[in-house]
Amino acid sequence: MKRAILLLWLCFLQFNSIAQSSNAYKEAAGNSMKTGDYENAILILKKGLEITPHLFELKKMLSFCYYFQNDFENSSKILKKLIKIDSADAECYQILGEIYSFKNKIKESEILYRIGITKFPSDGNMYNQLAGILWEQKNEEAIIYWEKGIKADPNYSKNYYNACNYYFLKNNFIWSLIYGELFVNLESYTSKTEEIKLIIFNAYKKINEISFLSLVEKYQHPFELAYINNLYNQDITRPAVINFSSLMMLRTTFVLNWFDNTNNKFPYKLFNFHQQLLREGLFESYNQWLIGTVDSASHQHWLWNHQDEYNTFISMQKLKLFKLPDNQYYYHQ
Repeated sequence: MKRAILLLWLCFLQFNSIAQSSNAYKEAAGNSMKTGDYENAILILKKGLEITPHLFELKKMLSFCYYFQNDFENSSKILKKLIKIDSADAECYQILGEIYSFKNKIKESEILYRIGITKFPSDGNMYNQLAGILWEQKNEEAIIYWEKGIKADPNYSKNYYNACNYYFLKNNFIWSLIYGELFVNLESYTSKTEEIKLIIFNAYKKINEISFLSLVEKYQHPFELAYINNLYNQDITRPAVINFSSLMMLRTTFVLNWFDNTNNKFPYKLFNFHQQLLREGLFESYNQWLIGTVDSASHQHWLWNHQDEYNTFISMQKLKLFKLPDNQYYYHQ
């Protein structure tokens, strides 16, 4: 009996020692990867795999090291084996799919992402990757997957970015405006942010050129019709010229109309955010950040007179991350 207990204790100590050793290799390799020293990380991971040859996390890290070194052959060899086991995560599929794309194996990449979506239906990046592959082939099915990604993972920004660009290209300005503004709130300070701000401004110019009747004929979904009716009261509230001042008035009127007429039927986080900013006296600062920079001279003049107000908005924006709920998807295919 004592011998059996001793044997179990020794096994536990050995297992615990191996686990601690594996964590040490993982931590050391991770530190090297953070500094870009992938050669050293590879040496560490290989040593760790000699001790725990079946440990998923070390194999995954090794495949990523090869990937970052552009050694796609060794990276894909590991990843092909990893995706056959249950512990494979979404990143394994995404990186292997990118390798297939780099190697111009487009069909293999598409098939892999489709399999990945069935395994990880809530992963926004998987939908975005598949849509990107389809769009490269000029396949209009791409927008279906950007939309599915938005619905499945509403706080993943890239699907909004691509859908905004797609809808602007297709003259669907309502959804270009909405998705563009959601994108810049989810991803507020990147090079893509400024690109989308310009699209938002131009989308307002484009939609302002379309008559109310034509808009109503084009947009038949109840949410879209509500958007149009709250944006324009027939053609009475249509600005003669689109600039910051006219947009500021148009957007303010829209928020007030939305909460008078529509919010109970279609609650929407973006418009709740607008209402909050109006109540806090920060809506003009937000709009300056969003569309004011299109006219840099006017924007700088405004900043000169409202610097404290603008700084308050920027501080609030950085402290309170914009997050969308799961139940406010209104796009109608």
